[in-house]
Amino acid sequence: MSKRKTKIISIMMAFIVVVFSSFAAFTDRQEVAIDGGAGTVKLGEIAKPSTDLRNMRPGEARKFTLSSKYNGTLDAVGTITITDKNSSTAGKMHNSGATGFVLKNGSNVIQFTNGKATISKGALKTGATMSQEFTLELGKDAPDSMQGVATDLEIVFEAVQAD
Repeated sequence: MSKRKTKIISIMMAFIVVVFSSFAAFTDRQEVAIDGGAGTVKLGEIAKPSTDLRNMRPGEARKFTLSSKYNGTLDAVGTITITDKNSSTAGKMHNSGATGFVLKNGSNVIQFTNGKATISKGALKTGATMSQEFTLELGKDAPDSMQGVATDLEIVFEAVQAD
């Protein structure tokens, strides 16, 4: 290629660069960071009752309250499940009668079916306390064979995410 053609091409390229660079456009840009995460369903610890439930005599009833604070961030539904863990027949919960142990929710005897009972506590919101007052009663007509018999219950507070 001749020097003249190279010079003309160079001048044309310089001209094109000058022309197109004069068409610079204004720009703007905004950014945002998005964080996401799962909510929680969390109950606080259940403290053991301060009421001593041992050494009861026939006809005696002792009240105790169990509670747990709901610390979750999602709405939930609360339930309390009570399981009769007694291996001896004498210590098992009775659904009625005056000869053995009964567990009450207020004045109502809690009904056990196949060794379990459930109490619905309804909706839970963050910071709410799920609480239940119970009464453990030894029937007034408990026979001598009940002497020294213990009862063994497992009480579970549960929160399940609401729909």
